[in-house]
Amino acid sequence: MLASRLAPPFAVTLLLLPLAVAQVLADSQAKTLSNAKQLATATQLYLSDNDEVFPPFKKPNALHGAILPYVRNNKSWQSLNPKGGTFQYNLRLAAQEIRLVKDPGKVPLFFEPNAWADGTRAVAFADGHAKFVSASDWKGMQKYLQAKKKKVKKH
Repeated sequence: MLASRLAPPFAVTLLLLPLAVAQVLADSQAKTLSNAKQLATATQLYLSDNDEVFPPFKKPNALHGAILPYVRNNKSWQSLNPKGGTFQYNLRLAAQEIRLVKDPGKVPLFFEPNAWADGTRAVAFADGHAKFVSASDWKGMQKYLQAKKKKVKKH
């Protein structure tokens, strides 16, 4: 009688599978956020060694080389987002002095190029903190990523 009440092993597996998938996703997000924080911390160290000026590089390989001495390993650039990608540098900050950045706690320094399934993405900020931001918050941060327009003198 007791044996007939027990669920078959595959039924238990089917019940536990969503929990396992959710745990893998949560672990991936935690590691991705850790990587963002490592990049932010590495950049803060770079700033202190370079007269408080952000790395001047516009090309990813040069940027990676500049802050590599400050990160644990090159895997810090990786996002574990199922959509793929590596962290991108906010090129608007290239060669800028940190003191000229208005409200560095709101300005993205590194960010994931792709949002997660829930619409969030990991972002490291110019002040050194990192967090996941919602899709609506990310939309509001776009102004900090756009290149400044050069004023053209009219003759």
